[in-house]
This record gives sequence, C-alpha cells and structure tokens, in this order.
Amino acid sequence: MEEPAAEQASSRGQGFTHPSSALEDSKDTGAGSAGPGRTASEDGKALPDERGSDNGLTQGENTTRDALSIRSNHSEKTYSGKEAVTTLTPKPAEGATTAGMSLVGMRPHHLGELQRAPAATTTPAPDAAKKQRAAPGLRRQPALKHLTFFTPPGFWPSCGDACKSRHIPKPKNHAIDYCDAQKSGYKNHYAYFVHGMLASKELQDQLGWELQFLDDPFHADLVVCAYSQINDFLNDKRRVRRQLVLGVETGDSAYVQTSLGTLSRHEVLAVVKHHSWRFRHERCKHPVKETILDALAQRKGDKDFGQGPLPLGKVAALLSAEGCRAIPEESSRKVHTIIPSWLTVQKGAWWVKHVKHPKPIAERPVDVSFVGAVVGDFRKEHREGLLKALKGIGKRHRDWTFHISSSKVNEYQYRDVLANTKLFVSPWGYGEWSGKDEETMLAGAVLLKPLASCMSHVMPMYKPGETCLDVRPDWRDLEVVIEEALSDTDRLQRIQQAALPILKQFFGYDKALQNAQAVSAFARLLSNATTIAAEEFAKPGRGNAHAMLKDRGEGI
Repeated sequence: MEEPAAEQASSRGQGFTHPSSALEDSKDTGAGSAGPGRTASEDGKALPDERGSDNGLTQGENTTRDALSIRSNHSEKTYSGKEAVTTLTPKPAEGATTAGMSLVGMRPHHLGELQRAPAATTTPAPDAAKKQRAAPGLRRQPALKHLTFFTPPGFWPSCGDACKSRHIPKPKNHAIDYCDAQKSGYKNHYAYFVHGMLASKELQDQLGWELQFLDDPFHADLVVCAYSQINDFLNDKRRVRRQLVLGVETGDSAYVQTSLGTLSRHEVLAVVKHHSWRFRHERCKHPVKETILDALAQRKGDKDFGQGPLPLGKVAALLSAEGCRAIPEESSRKVHTIIPSWLTVQKGAWWVKHVKHPKPIAERPVDVSFVGAVVGDFRKEHREGLLKALKGIGKRHRDWTFHISSSKVNEYQYRDVLANTKLFVSPWGYGEWSGKDEETMLAGAVLLKPLASCMSHVMPMYKPGETCLDVRPDWRDLEVVIEEALSDTDRLQRIQQAALPILKQFFGYDKALQNAQAVSAFARLLSNATTIAAEEFAKPGRGNAHAMLKDRGEGI
C-alpha cells in the first residue's frame, strides 16, 4: 500500500515484492481472486460467474458436503452409525407444507429446497443396505460442536484508543512468533480483525456453534497464521495433533500471494485478505498490474483495448491473451476478501472529526487534485504517466483548477486539499489499493481510481458511478472521465453522499466487528469448518489427535 498520503510523503511504506517463479504451482503470483469473479462475454462486457455476487464478498463455497445429509433432488440419505435409511420426500403441490423434517446438517442454501409436507420413509432391502455400507465415502464424521482457535500475540496492534473494543482475548503465548506480521505497523490490523471476529458473539450466533480462544498454538483446533509462514507452522515438529490453519495475507496487492501449493494443503481451511481482483486470471509471468500496463502499451492502436473504458470482461480477456492462466476453482474457493481496511477502521472517525461536514461538491474550488510521492520502480513509471497526462489536460482546459503535488506535505495541508477538491486521482502504489482511496471519500471528494470496476473489497467502496469513478490505468481516458464528471456536479454530489456512509459502517473495531456484511462473510467461510475439522482430526498421525477427540466427547 501506500501509507496515508501525509505520512507516505516522507516515503515510508513496505516495498512491493512478487514471487520469482510465477508459473510454478508452489511459487506462483497468486492463487485466486477472493472477490466475486466475472467472465468475459463476446462483446467484452462483464458477466457474473458462479463465484459470487457483486457485493464485494467471496461466496466461499463449501469444499466438503454436509456431514449428516447429502441431498439429491427430493431424496435424502441419512447415515447414522452403520445403517443407512433413505427418506423420500414427494414434491408437494404448490402451496403445500411439510412438517417433521430435521434441518440438522443442512447448509443455508439447502433450506430453500425443503418442502413442508409429511415425509414418507422406506428402509432399503438388506442387500441394498449392505451395498450402501460397503460403498466408499458414504461414512462421514459428525460435525464437531465447537472449535478452539489461536492467534499469535505479535499481531496485536499498537494504535491506542483507535483499537479499543469490546473484550477480545489477548494472546500471550509466543511459541510461534514466526506466524505473526514480523513488523509492527498497520499490517497487524488484518490478523487482529480476524482474531476479534472469531471471538465475536455475532459470528458465533450466526454459525450456531462456539468458537473459543485457546492460548496454545499446538493444541488449538484452528490457528491463525501469516500466509507466508503457513508451511513453517504445518512442518513445526512441536505440533502434537492435526490442526486447521487460517492464513492471513498482509500484503497490499490485489493478486493472491499465497501459492497454489499452500492452498492445496487440506489443513489450510482458507486464506483471507482485504482487497482483491474480481477476475481469476492472475497466474502471469509478471505481476498482474505490470502485465496489464505492458499489454495496453502494446495495443495503443487496437480498437478493442487502445481506447475507451476497460470493464472487467475486457481486462480478463486481455490477461488471457497475454498467457495468464485462471486460478483453479478449488484454490479460488479458499480465498476470501473479508477484512475491512485498517485506515477506515482505525482512523475513519478521526478524519470525519477533523473534516467535520464535507463541503458540497459545487462549493469546492479545486476541480482535480493529485498528491503523492513519485518514487520506486513501477510506482514511479505509473505515476509519472499520470503527471504527464494531467499536465497535458491542464494546457487544454485553462478553465479547470488543478492541485498537483509530488512533494512532501503535512497532514493539515493534505487534509485541506482533499476538503476543497471535487475529483481526486488515486493511482496505484506498491499495491493497487491505496490509503488515499479512503481518505478521498472521508474528506468528501470523489475518487478516480484505475480499474475500480475490477477490484473487490468487503467495504463496497469500489462501485463506479455509485461510490467512485473508473479510469484506465494508462490514463488514456482520463480527460474524458474528468470532463464528463465536471459537467454533472449533481452526479458528483450523489457519489459523495453515497461513499461516506459506506465507510462509516466500519469506524472503529466495535462497529466493524458487528457489521452485517463482515459477519456474514466470515460465517460463509466457516460454514463447514466443523465438518472439515472432524474429518481432518479423524485421520491417523500427529500424536494424540484421536485421544483429544475422545476427551472432548466428540470421538470418531
């Protein structure tokens, strides 16, 4: 990322790195778009695919079927001990109701299939029952009644009052400090939010089973770990039992940094991050954003890609033409974009307090602004292109007012610029997301963001035409986008009024941890966790796993 602009002007921040072996399964550039995906239609428009809706949340499809029920049309096979009983539910007439059916073991999307009419039951003949018992894969472990979890204490943030919340259990066990963020700073927020959500009553109420913090990384059922250290934990010889891992991506890039090799491990329940691409074509020879810009530079005269907007479908087609491969669905399902941004959670209320009541768009004297450092390899080239484009636009539109600065500014100057700006251009930094995206909205300016339509976030802030404006990353349509925007200040006013309330829902950890979208996103991720855990813990090996299950009264 970029730090907030007032801070990043002093050139602080983490460098963007990318795996060197981009085409190897174990060390590729990514393993899945966590946000809802789309596919390209023949006319280049974006079409929803099966991976999610447009709410910026990954659907998190279950990777195993229900422990107790496997449904097919209107018949249900229920496995109890060694016997198999088939329940047949005739499809009733429209409006009819059924009663007496158990919902145990049914996932939420099954509930719509249930008909409310008395169910007739038939017991299979002995031969049929014998065949059912002999068939592989029919016997499943019952889901556990609760899970314990552990988060390394190194993830605990040091943000003072901004991190005050309801009681969140504080870890003290430093046995796996290699699993934390390694460096203190804003990146600690990501795992801290996961930790707080796992401990939240709202999540457990929605799941219907208990998650309990256990300050012991080698006995907890579920361990939270930085994505880059997952394999280190799974290979730690001090582990005494089988466990599940929830990985946390701490990088600022939209592409999935966790390797396919790690995601394919059955002990890895999921990997979570705070923003992602909506397309799945991430396995490129070079980083995705560089691949996009290089491909566009080679297609300046192309009628499809050389000019005009770049919707999601076109970007996916462009990457496909460049040889980028789609993330396998089984890996993509494990990646979830469900962590709100640290800046809004920790600093959102501070921004609103100082900006107070944002000026209406029509009263803002500056038409277009950009404030930010122009350093680094990729960032320098990308931002120099923006400065060049703005300089040319300024010469052709003498009636527009610009504020362009790549020099250091203090927070008061920066806040004053945003508070008096109609349109703020926020280019890519070390990652595609930037803290300036949120600072722009918090100050009441309208955000212009490269490929905003291709970005997914649990805070639904990237909705072109509703909360921001989309622009090409090579800036070829920047002048047109600005001209159309400034010609309709009423539209800009509507965008301003829509963007800020979205962020306000995530001000502070209390609000963010109770946010309905965030809670539901975590519930989808964990919807089948107890089933997966029961089957994983039942496998032989890793010490006293079997004894542990028996001690809990949930033996295999």
